[in-house]
Amino acid sequence: ILAINSVQADFTYSNFFNTTNLSFNGNSTVFNNALRVTPALESQRGAVWYNTKQIVTTGFDTTFQYNVFGNTTPSVDPGADGFVFVLQN
Repeated sequence: ILAINSVQADFTYSNFFNTTNLSFNGNSTVFNNALRVTPALESQRGAVWYNTKQIVTTGFDTTFQYNVFGNTTPSVDPGADGFVFVLQN
C-alpha cells in the first residue's frame, strides 16, 4: 500500500494492478501485485517514481508496507541489501 497526501495531490495505490503515473527504471517491475524494485539477484538496481511533481514544502503523510527479502526464508533467497525512500526536486 502506498499513499501520499499533500496540498497538491492525494493518491493511493492499494494494489498495483494499475500502475498509472508510475515510471519503472532498471530491474523494477510488478510481481505478485507488489512493486519489485529488484529481483533477489546480485548486481541489480531499480527505482519506481511517481510521475507528477508534488508540493512537499508544507509537509506530507505517507504510508507504505515493504518486504526487503524476496520470501520468508532469507537463507534460500538473501534478498536486497537495502532500500531508500527518495524525495527529489
